[in-house]
Amino acid sequence: MNVRGMGAGDGFTFSYSEDGRPEMVSLYGDMLAQMGSVSAPEAYLPADVNSVWPAIRQLAVAGDPALENILPAALSEQVPGQFAVLDPVAGMHRPVDPSSVTDVGRLTERRTTNLEVGYKGLLFGRLAAGIDVYYTRMHNFIGPLMVETPHVFIDSAAFVDVLTDDIVATSGGALDSATAEAVAGSIYDEFRELPIGLVSPEELQNPTDVVMTYRNFGEVDLFGVDLSLTYHFNEHWNISGNYSYISKNMFRDLDGVTDLAVNAPRHKFGGCVQYLSSRLGLDTRLNFRWVDGFPMNSGVYIGEVKRYAVFDLNIAYDLTSSTRVALTVQNLFDNRHAEFVGAPEMGRLAILRVTQSF
Repeated sequence: MNVRGMGAGDGFTFSYSEDGRPEMVSLYGDMLAQMGSVSAPEAYLPADVNSVWPAIRQLAVAGDPALENILPAALSEQVPGQFAVLDPVAGMHRPVDPSSVTDVGRLTERRTTNLEVGYKGLLFGRLAAGIDVYYTRMHNFIGPLMVETPHVFIDSAAFVDVLTDDIVATSGGALDSATAEAVAGSIYDEFRELPIGLVSPEELQNPTDVVMTYRNFGEVDLFGVDLSLTYHFNEHWNISGNYSYISKNMFRDLDGVTDLAVNAPRHKFGGCVQYLSSRLGLDTRLNFRWVDGFPMNSGVYIGEVKRYAVFDLNIAYDLTSSTRVALTVQNLFDNRHAEFVGAPEMGRLAILRVTQSF
């Protein structure tokens, strides 16, 4: 199996059967072609077990010749396949409805409309204040890299029920239902892990290339607020703070296709206390950052970023008129946290710099 990240280009088109159900290209295609069941190894097949049963039967009999006389040449009832999409992060498949498979249109550019109003000024001679309120509407929003080609697996309950009845019938009643069910269950266990096919687009049409690509979505709109305040106590001391808010950071079931994450928190806050003395050549700052948790969906990086709070310390001192020493300690209290899904946890980081001017 190959996982391919691809641009949408001219888009991707899937093949559908008469009932509107997506069709698949099977990993058993070579066997089926040799047996004369299909015209070509990469031919489109209905997404059910019936279409690949001749190959499964042949493999089962090769492993246990005694099955030759009890396995039916064809299943008597349709056994629909179970659709499941690969989760590249978790390394597992997640069930999806066949209706979630839709053609991927040609990717077009995103258009963004922004309306913003703000104020920035000095109040009471000491308080610097700023506020921005904005509204954003994005047309043809480009979503995250997503797996668009689900695999098709054997549906255990339907397969075992149908095959049990067929084994009883094929054996002419020589095997009772309990024995036939045990045989059917063992065959399911043997082939359950291997997908019987892949819903592959016509532009590729093969059973091994899982496609990850981008889609355009209709419209996404949100509004937000940015606030900032700085109070100057005197020429040496000041304190500041800022707050940001966005109305939405997750759009559920957008266009009926997927959840779309903005990859940003709805709330975040920062603060700073500063002492500055030009006479002493000293500049010290203690910064605080609080970031709310938020959902992420960016390529293979899907999950939840947990909220975190960190302090950063900055001290700079002029040893001479041309030499400055600066110490920066990020995450002062060593609050280990991840700021991005897939990124390592961040702990304390101290950096010492010496700058010499000539």
